Amino acid sequence: MARLILLHGYTQNGRVLAESLAPLLDPLGVEVVAPDGPFDADPAMVVPLGSDPDRGPHRTWWRATDDGSAYHGWEEAREHVRELLSAGPAGILGFSQGAMLGACVAAWSARGELPPVAFAVLVAGRVPRAQVLQPLFAEPVDVPSLHVWGARDPMASMGPELAARFVGSETLTWPGPHVVPTRGDAGAGIAAFLKRHLGT
Repeated sequence: MARLILLHGYTQNGRVLAESLAPLLDPLGVEVVAPDGPFDADPAMVVPLGSDPDRGPHRTWWRATDDGSAYHGWEEAREHVRELLSAGPAGILGFSQGAMLGACVAAWSARGELPPVAFAVLVAGRVPRAQVLQPLFAEPVDVPSLHVWGARDPMASMGPELAARFVGSETLTWPGPHVVPTRGDAGAGIAAFLKRHLGT
């Protein structure tokens, strides 16, 4: 059975994403690895969630320029994931910024530049804007993939473009916002994809 590496979104951390996905992943009995991004996120971008306690540390996989044309630190993020993949077979589930990184990881893997990735589930993702990463998607990425986005997610319009960069990609849409769906039809769809590719 492959492990599942979770790649969190901007200002999140691995623990927060893993906890939010517990309703989806716990019934599958999958081994979950949930690393933190290597950098502190901009404190001004951390949005308090009502009366919830602070959910830090608030981390990021890279620091993007204002126009998104460069991602400073992407090399550190790649090497961090390389170490995790070197421990054995794994799939990727990435959310938002983590979905962008997950797409890059799948592309590097398909090109033989990282250890094999079994599959990628990319939620609220987009094609990375950084110029240095654009060549990764010049050819279709031959890794099994599921692309998920919600109708009320501001990034929803970018999901189809990313899905189109993968060979035989599957897509799943749902009515919700910028989160990973864990219940209902969308949660069941993600679970079904994971079961097929994890061998559970």
